[in-house]
Amino acid sequence: MACSKPSNNFVISKKVDDNSMFWFPVIAGIATKEELEHKTMEELQIYNEVAKRRVELMRGADLGGE
Repeated sequence: MACSKPSNNFVISKKVDDNSMFWFPVIAGIATKEELEHKTMEELQIYNEVAKRRVELMRGADLGGE
């Protein structure tokens, strides 16, 4: 199997940043990549809002629930 030249870290980071609306719910553990691949923009926005709230709740849990 032939391997292609790997991208540098900047290129990879830029691709993730450019698609952060897609990746944020995955990173937050709200959905899998496969679950999000066929969502509408509105559904993706909802997943992002849920992910944002989860991250906020987890930050509060780290502060002793305050």
